Amino acid sequence: MLPILCLAQLIGVSALSVGVLHRIRDYSEAMDQQGPAKQLLDEISNVLAKASADARKFAQDQMADIERELADLKISYDRKGYGDVIAHAPSVLADAKNLVADAAAKKEDVEKALNREWIGFEASVPPRISAVTARVVVRETGTGAA
Repeated sequence: MLPILCLAQLIGVSALSVGVLHRIRDYSEAMDQQGPAKQLLDEISNVLAKASADARKFAQDQMADIERELADLKISYDRKGYGDVIAHAPSVLADAKNLVADAAAKKEDVEKALNREWIGFEASVPPRISAVTARVVVRETGTGAA
């Protein structure tokens, strides 16, 4: 404030004009931050969109938390709190990227477990089918005991 006030006094501008100069400076700073803030919001949204299906299935709580944080950032952006968005968005973006990795890891764990289970079924089902087939044959032909 002091440099603008000194400059204003040197050129003979009133205190009211100094207030206007401050508002112009604040507006200019906000406009300089608007683009980067919007870019961060878009990047978070894109990461979440790509992770959405797996994240909703395998990391629901994390996904909900990040969506809530993104909504808060969008509210700050709409209120022209671009500095707040720029300050907090990087951590939300990091959380979103971690979410993608966490969801992929959980999905892989589930797929491995299902594969192990399938291998067990694959080994046990054919003998069971053979046993049922043998019983059917025995009943149809009337040979042997059921």
